[in-house]
Amino acid sequence: MLSRTRRSVTAVLAGVGVTVLALLLMMVVSIPAIFIDPTLLVSLADATVFGRTLAIALQFVGMALAGLLYIWATGRGWGWIDLRVPNRRDLVWMGIGVALIIGYYIGASIIIQLLNVPAADSDVVAVLGDDVMMVLMMLILVAFFNAPAEEFLFRNVIQKRFAEVFSDWGAIVAASILFTLIHVPMFVPQAAELTATVTSLVILFGGSVIFGYTYVRSGNLLVPIVVHAAMNGFVLLIYLAALLAGVNPGQMVTPIGMI
Repeated sequence: MLSRTRRSVTAVLAGVGVTVLALLLMMVVSIPAIFIDPTLLVSLADATVFGRTLAIALQFVGMALAGLLYIWATGRGWGWIDLRVPNRRDLVWMGIGVALIIGYYIGASIIIQLLNVPAADSDVVAVLGDDVMMVLMMLILVAFFNAPAEEFLFRNVIQKRFAEVFSDWGAIVAASILFTLIHVPMFVPQAAELTATVTSLVILFGGSVIFGYTYVRSGNLLVPIVVHAAMNGFVLLIYLAALLAGVNPGQMVTPIGMI
């Protein structure tokens, strides 16, 4: 019993440790962007489109680097990365995952609107503003940097590490808690009240559980990456459509959209 408890504690500490490392590397690796656009020192939202794009891309490079360093430091080998060309089963789970996450998003949006529950804006909304070019760049970022980096770290590294000592669902929930916590800074500055932040984080947690579930069912990291990218892409396309139609995106996209 003691040995199992020790292994569980060690796994949790490893997950927390690599999450903290990711936060640190996200800041360090994005420093070069500041030399290119010093405005980033003051506000990400006020920087140029290139500056914002570069800073965000480098942040996710730093996140992925944390996962790679963990695999290297623990001697697990690069074969530990569950990335392969998708087979028929993987494609099925991609489809199921995309349907689940978009249905979940729409359902959650309807519920919070019907119940008039406050929800916090993500800071992504401030970064996008009414800049169509930034929205287009963000579509590229979520597909090639955001989704791959977050799913690699939280599913293939942290959730997989947790699965060595917890059940599949235990690993999914534990990894999703860390996934949610790392996003807290995105919502707190935008929230007018604590309830709004909690609402957005709860919705975010549910989305992470869906990503984790598709990873377990497929065993292929590419599946949750595609599901995650599809979700964020869906929200960004709605945001873009609102801008092009001259409508306030806030009237079409709920604050919990960006995952």
